[in-house]
Amino acid sequence: MEFIYGSFSVFPVMFLLVFLLIIGVFIAVLVKGISTWYKNNNSPRLTVAAKIVSKRTHVSHHTHAGAGDTTGFGKLSFQGTRYLSFERSEIFRGDNA
Repeated sequence: MEFIYGSFSVFPVMFLLVFLLIIGVFIAVLVKGISTWYKNNNSPRLTVAAKIVSKRTHVSHHTHAGAGDTTGFGKLSFQGTRYLSFERSEIFRGDNA
């Protein structure tokens, strides 16, 4: 190490530590991504019944005679943590429901 004014320079040590930290994080993210991809590919493809629980943000309001609340249901398809598709089916609840 190089001595400057009676003390050693900290820059080379800090540069090496930061460089190793960045490389280590990059490798960890890469390994995590590959393991998740491998796990998803080996998981079965599932389709389950699902209920929509969040609200739409862009909705146009129309008045229809006899129409009530709209509740969304559908079929959700996924493989591991990977979303594949969602087929929506509407059930209209009027005054007769």
